[in-house]
Amino acid sequence: MPEADVVVIGGGVSGMIAAIRLQQAGLQTLLLEQNHQLGGLAAGIERKGFYFDVGCQSVINGGILFPLLEQLGLADDRWRRARFRVLAQEGDYDFEADGLSQVRDQLSCGDPRAGPALRTVFRQHELAARAIDAVRTRHLVQLRAGRGGLLQRAGLLAGLAWPLLRCHAGWRERYEDFYARTLPPGPARSLLTSLGYPGMSTFFAGAVWDCWSHDYWYPHGGLQRWFDALGSHFGALGGDLRCKSRVERLLCSRGRCTGVELADGSRITARATVASADLGQVLGRLVPADQLRPRERRQLAALRATPLTTPLLACYVGLSWAPAELRRRMGAAHLFHVPRGASSLPLPGADGHLRCWIQVAAHSAFEPDADAAGAGSSVVVQCFTDPAWQNRFGVGDAAALPRPRAYQDLTLRLRADLIQLLDRALPGAAEAVVYADVGTPLSTERFTRSPLGSSAGFSWFLPDVPVSALGWRRGLRRLFACGQTTIWPGSVALSALSGKIAADLAIQDIARGG
Repeated sequence: MPEADVVVIGGGVSGMIAAIRLQQAGLQTLLLEQNHQLGGLAAGIERKGFYFDVGCQSVINGGILFPLLEQLGLADDRWRRARFRVLAQEGDYDFEADGLSQVRDQLSCGDPRAGPALRTVFRQHELAARAIDAVRTRHLVQLRAGRGGLLQRAGLLAGLAWPLLRCHAGWRERYEDFYARTLPPGPARSLLTSLGYPGMSTFFAGAVWDCWSHDYWYPHGGLQRWFDALGSHFGALGGDLRCKSRVERLLCSRGRCTGVELADGSRITARATVASADLGQVLGRLVPADQLRPRERRQLAALRATPLTTPLLACYVGLSWAPAELRRRMGAAHLFHVPRGASSLPLPGADGHLRCWIQVAAHSAFEPDADAAGAGSSVVVQCFTDPAWQNRFGVGDAAALPRPRAYQDLTLRLRADLIQLLDRALPGAAEAVVYADVGTPLSTERFTRSPLGSSAGFSWFLPDVPVSALGWRRGLRRLFACGQTTIWPGSVALSALSGKIAADLAIQDIARGG
C-alpha cells in the first residue's frame, strides 16, 4: 500500500498551495522540504534578534494570490501595500512610485529636455499596464485544469488577446534598446535604463513600474511568519510536513512515478508526486535517465539552454537606529538607490557591484508594532550579481561544504562593499551597523535548489525563452510539476497558481485511476 496519497516535494509557495489544496480534497499529503523551514525563495531568518527576508522582499498579488488564498480559506487582511521610493543622484530624483503618470511627471521635472519623449515611452508602458490589469481581472484562480477547462482557457485567451497584442512590439525589444532609441541622453534615460532586470523586454519594464506603483504587498510579521501559518494550516488539515528531508530521486516503474527516495536512503511510496522544484533539477537529477522519453529530453535541453534571471547579492544588516528613525530616513518600505552612472548589469571586475543600483528594504520599521518591538531595526540590501564572478564566488563548479577560505574572504569584502552602498543610500548607516551578514547566489542555490541562485525563473525577454520552456505539466504518469520554472514569467503569484494547477491535475488523475 502507498504510504501517502500524494508526496509534494518542496515547501515554497507553489508546494504549499499544492499541498493544502490536495489535503483539502481528502488526499493524505506528505510535504517534504529539504531546508529546515518552509518558504523557498520567500523565506526569512532571525539573527541576533533581527528578522530578515532573505529572498523576496514583498510579493505581487496580480489578481491571483489573494483570490487563491481566499479560495483555500486562507484569506488574511493583515497585508499592507509595500511602497517604493526612488532616489537617484543623476537628476536629483527623489519620489515615490505611485502610478505611471506620476513617475513620468517626476522624470520630466528632473530632465525637462526628455519631456516629449517620456510621453511616448509612457504611452507604451500604459499599454503594458492595461494588459496586466486585464490579467488581474480575469479570475485566473477559477481556471479548471485538464480537458474540462479547455473552453474556459480558450475564453480567457480570447479576452486577453487584444490588450496583449497591442503590446506586441514591447515583447520583442529589450528595454535598454527601447530607451536608447526613444529617449535623449540624460537623467531620465539613465534612471529608466538602470532600474529593472537586465535584458528584460519593454513590456515588462512597463509592467514592473505598474506593479511597483500599485501591486506589491507584505504580510504582517514577515514572509516567514506567513509561511509558518500556511504550514500550521496544512498540519491542522491532517497533512504531514517533514523538513530536513531532501529527495534524491524519484521512484519510477513502467513510465509511472511511484514515490521518492530520500538522502538517507529511505523510500516513500505514493499514488502521485507533485514536484515543486526547479524543473531542470526534476528532469535532470530526480527522474532516472532511462525514464525520460524523447519529449522530456528535448524539454530538458531547452531548460538548460534558456537564460535565467540575474541572481541577487544580499546583505542582512541590523542597525542601532530605532524604527522611527529608520522610517524617517527610508520614506518607504522599499528604497531604490541609483548612483550616478549606475548600470542594470552586474559589471565585470572586482568592484562591478559597486556601480549597480541597489534596493534597500526595511519592512520591520513599518510594522504596526515596530516602535514597541525594541530599539534596533533591520534592513536588507540587494543588488544584481554575476554567478560566474570570481570563479563562482571562490568555490568553482563544486560548491562543497564547508565553504573554502577563498569564499569566506570574499564574503567579508562583499559585506564591507554592501555596507558602503547602504551608507550612500542612507548616510550614517555604516556607523549604526551592529550586525551584518552576506547572502550570495550560492546561498540561495544551497537552501532553495534554485539553479545559480536565479531570483525569478527564466529570462524576462520572450525571444530568449523557447516555447518548450514556457510551461510543463506532465511527463511521467502520476508526476506533476509546479513552481517558477513551470510557469512563465516567474513570480510568487504565478508560482502559487502553478501549485493550484498541479494539485488539480493530480486530484483528477487519481480520481480517474489513471
